[in-house]
Amino acid sequence: TGQEMIDEIEILAAKAGIPADAVTGSTEENAPTSATGLGITVIGALSQDLPKAQPGDVVICAGLPIAAPDFTLYIGHPDQVTVAEVRRILESGLVHDALPAGSHGGGFETDEMARIAGLQARWTGGRGIDPKRSAGPASCVLFACAPEAVDEASHLLDDGRPVHPVASYRVCSFFLRIMANSRILRALSDSSTISRPMISSIISSILMTPVTLPYSSTTTKRCW
Repeated sequence: TGQEMIDEIEILAAKAGIPADAVTGSTEENAPTSATGLGITVIGALSQDLPKAQPGDVVICAGLPIAAPDFTLYIGHPDQVTVAEVRRILESGLVHDALPAGSHGGGFETDEMARIAGLQARWTGGRGIDPKRSAGPASCVLFACAPEAVDEASHLLDDGRPVHPVASYRVCSFFLRIMANSRILRALSDSSTISRPMISSIISSILMTPVTLPYSSTTTKRCW
């Protein structure tokens, strides 16, 4: 069974553009076993800055969040996006960021992309897709792209593959509050009757006000 696992890893690595000689490891063969376990570590390097979603981007979900025991999973499942499809979309240059969804669900990963980019997400749900439903073995992948790129990116998927817009990104309301209150802050700083500690307290209050994210499993999250 160990060799079968290694063979399948090399097949998937090839689909991702990784040569077989880049897959290395060892097996424990000096003692009898009653079960087979597997651990995988992926090491890579970026040749440029970490990609980030942009304000105004739409998040599309390629594939559907499916996981056992609610669904029977198998290679070639029509609702599970493939490595080859993901590569086509990433190499097209149409998307700004992408994350596979796992056991936390699509809402969590949408939140992660927003956090990395300093943006705020608005979950729209795309035909009733539950943001908390487990996507198990990364059965779907989230892509952030400009609204005008959605159709072209979607057409890079295999025929019949489910794809839905599920969220959109905007400038974090934390920054919007800063801009909205900039005149007030300038007026306060020019006032001789307001102390510097009081100005600092007002600024801190603006920065630390929690931002509500409608799809989140918690009631509030701060957007940095």
